[in-house]
Amino acid sequence: MPVIRTKPTPEETRITRAIQALESGSVKSVAAAYRVYNVPYQKLLGRYNRGTSASHGGQNKALNKA
Repeated sequence: MPVIRTKPTPEETRITRAIQALESGSVKSVAAAYRVYNVPYQKLLGRYNRGTSASHGGQNKALNKA
């Protein structure tokens, strides 16, 4: 079973700060933000484009009659 973290990791905190900097305009691009905040580029790009929450309801959901 995966570990459930109650506190954000230092990397998650840096990713959050990088996204906030991108949204406020203090950093011009995702590439610049990943260099400044020392976070993985692909992870930052994915979070910035899609956000952190999933938009689907999940798998293995029981269907109703409708």
